[in-house]
Amino acid sequence: MHMFQTLYHELVLTNRTFEAQLNAILEQQGIHRSDWSVLYYLIMDEQLTSAEIAKLLAIEKPNVTRIMKNLVAMGYARVEPSTEDKRKKHLLITNEGRAMYAEVRTYVDQFELESMKDIPTEHQQLFIETLNQIQQNLLKRAGDK
Repeated sequence: MHMFQTLYHELVLTNRTFEAQLNAILEQQGIHRSDWSVLYYLIMDEQLTSAEIAKLLAIEKPNVTRIMKNLVAMGYARVEPSTEDKRKKHLLITNEGRAMYAEVRTYVDQFELESMKDIPTEHQQLFIETLNQIQQNLLKRAGDK
């Protein structure tokens, strides 16, 4: 087996295991992975639109709309029209959403730290750089088609 085949095989297996365990943690806290992903980006940037979140998550805009309706129904987010362009809507996290995110973040941080146990910082940094390069190559490939 070639090195690249082994790398991708391990990456897929690791991602599946990670996602399954993360989903279990999030479900115990009463939210779904998709909700968590959108909340993460809303925490990072308070002026995102549905289209921007869809692009960041590489999902279709109607999926973001469904997730946002769910977050609004739970009281974790609200939607406001853009002051610059009435066709755009900004997705904003509420105080309740911030509090819930901070609480759940402690569980997620503990889980993520456990998954990185005994991996030196230098290896973590190299892995981040490798993943970033793979992502850039994939984006370039998608743009070439």
